[in-house]
Amino acid sequence: MNKVKNLILAVSVLLMASCGGKQTIGDKEFLLSGSVKGGDAPWLILMEIGKNGFTSADTLKTDSEGNFSKVIKMEEETLYSLSYKEDYITLCPKQGEKIIINGYADDFSGSYTVMGSKESEWLKELNEHNHKVRATLKTMSDYLKINNIENLDSVKHEFLLHLRDMHSSETAYTEKYIRTHKGSLTCLIALYRTFEGRPLFDYRNDLSIYKEVLNELEKTQAANQHTKTLKEFIAEKEKENDERLAMRGIVKNSNDEILILRRHPKSRTNPHKWELPGGKVDPGEFFDEALVREIKEETNLDGAVGDFYEAIQDDYVHKRTVQVVMYLKNITGDVSISDEHDNWMWANLEKIKTLELSTAFEKVLKKKNWKI
Repeated sequence: MNKVKNLILAVSVLLMASCGGKQTIGDKEFLLSGSVKGGDAPWLILMEIGKNGFTSADTLKTDSEGNFSKVIKMEEETLYSLSYKEDYITLCPKQGEKIIINGYADDFSGSYTVMGSKESEWLKELNEHNHKVRATLKTMSDYLKINNIENLDSVKHEFLLHLRDMHSSETAYTEKYIRTHKGSLTCLIALYRTFEGRPLFDYRNDLSIYKEVLNELEKTQAANQHTKTLKEFIAEKEKENDERLAMRGIVKNSNDEILILRRHPKSRTNPHKWELPGGKVDPGEFFDEALVREIKEETNLDGAVGDFYEAIQDDYVHKRTVQVVMYLKNITGDVSISDEHDNWMWANLEKIKTLELSTAFEKVLKKKNWKI
């Protein structure tokens, strides 16, 4: 059956290529043609992906065989989604290209092929990778649901470790994609990827990768709306990051040892130094909610905010933060750290004194005469 499908698609490609070659394409246009087999929808919808989200660009009417062909006007290079019913694919055409899309109605995004657009082919590879990741995450989630009642505790730790490894792998894959295809608008699709419903690159800690994409786009497409939008986004987030309230938590075990984390060696600030878990308060977020959230994100522990310990101002060349340190209570769960850190330990004060500490952690301990 698959061989028959592939043969049909191959014939469709040849037919559309021969037809497409007869159409004249203007300087600010591209040709979009192809077929969707086995469906009954009378058209496909082309949406431009821009600053304000998705906006309607055009509709492509299909004939009785599912074939379509239309010349699309494009003032500047941009990104598009092409939808068949509720399923869609993403495209990155160049002006003057003759793009051929062929697929099947029952799985448009999973079955389509693309020819005539190099960067749309790159997006197809990225989208196929995304599909595989989502399928793996769904399998893991389904397994947890099936075993939730009796076996969740026994598999939870392994599940979280695997999830952390997957996140690291996806970060590395996406960084490689961005650096392989630097200067391409497709890097924006990669940059805004999500993992488990959250951005793969959190601007609070990963703004450098956003700047890397911007630097390359400014070399190739400085006047493009997407480049300008990314530049505005970075400037806005830098302003937010310049002076922010940060929360840190003191988590103790039954031996009165303190949980400390070691920052990743590639961290922009305090690389490979030990610190208390915590992070910045998001705009509009209550400080206690922020601390509970950050503790969960960085350590996988649940808890409640306890008493106040101390507050300090921490200055860097590129930003200033006020760090408030609170005790945590009612701690539950097993420690599993995020990618922001590469190690963790329970340590008493004597051990902590021997370690290389973050500037804020060392400052607050000295302020309190090394007493917690």
